[in-house]
Amino acid sequence: MILNKELTPKKRVELALQKKFADKVPFTVYNGFWQSVGAENPSTPFNRYLPQSYVERQLRNKGLCIVELSCFGYLMIRPDVRVISTAYEEKGRLMIRTDYETPVGNVYAIKEISDFTIWIKKFMFSGKEDYKVIEFILKNSQVLPDNKTAERAVRLFGEDVILRGDFGFEPLQELITGDYFGPERFCIEWMDNRDEILKLYEILVNVRRKEYKVVADSPLYFVCYGGNVVPEIISPDNFQKYYIPHYNEAAEELHKAGKVLGCHFDANNKAYKDIIAAADMDIIEAFTPSPVTDMSMKEARDAWPDKVLWINFPSTTHLDSQEKIAETTNQIIDDAGPVGLLIGITEDVPEERWWPNYTTIMDTIDKKFNIKY
Repeated sequence: MILNKELTPKKRVELALQKKFADKVPFTVYNGFWQSVGAENPSTPFNRYLPQSYVERQLRNKGLCIVELSCFGYLMIRPDVRVISTAYEEKGRLMIRTDYETPVGNVYAIKEISDFTIWIKKFMFSGKEDYKVIEFILKNSQVLPDNKTAERAVRLFGEDVILRGDFGFEPLQELITGDYFGPERFCIEWMDNRDEILKLYEILVNVRRKEYKVVADSPLYFVCYGGNVVPEIISPDNFQKYYIPHYNEAAEELHKAGKVLGCHFDANNKAYKDIIAAADMDIIEAFTPSPVTDMSMKEARDAWPDKVLWINFPSTTHLDSQEKIAETTNQIIDDAGPVGLLIGITEDVPEERWWPNYTTIMDTIDKKFNIKY
């Protein structure tokens, strides 16, 4: 089969997200990952998972689609919060301190910036007196449409790129994974001061609800909601109670506008599989099959026959031989089936391995579906 040039990389992805098979399983790569500590730090490094190069151009010619993460579909402002970010070096490492000044008090966070990740060295919450400050910051959040940026991005990136809108983390997950508490302190506060945590959660619920309609009215077709939820911290009961209702609300708003919702489930999912199956999201985005997590590709397809599986190619496999990478690619397609499947790269790959590995994955897909050029 000759590659259908009318099926642009973006169109092939959109068809797959609608559970329509075109000519082959799409292969996608995140354009990069903002390691920002927020909009207040626009200079924080942007790392590319797909460096511009001859190999990158060859892959795009074969239909690889770039996933652009920088366009959310909305703006958030906090007019009564003064934010001051200061970059400095500590023992040869880049550090950024961000101070939040409010009429009811101040808090700050410190992050260490590295090549492909960040470490939060100091979360905003230090003690009980900080609840009122964080509450003020969250209540001061205003959601505004940002269609101009989205429309410009659509024109700029064209048919080689699909834009991924983003609601941010789920209300409870924002307190865990965002800059506020961190996993350890959140768990302590959940046990000792749950009423205070739930007060912040309810404020974030209202903020997210403002985003749903704004993003649904934007030019973005695919929107992601949250992620990095792990059963080691969030029990299935709490996942059902504090997460699923928000996925369903967001999906309802997006579906009315003809859009699709994905959720970034890249960790262990076996404890959640039945709950996820009953939820209204369309796409399990960044699902990473075993051996990285506790579910195989076949288990995922059996658990979620009606969901689109937009996977993250298992990270550990990037250290394997090219023969093993080809074998893994074939096995993923066989176990999931070609309909409603996309193979993606959502994590960093060792610098010396990205170009041979991506080439092998694409060539294996082409051979699987007898694609000629």
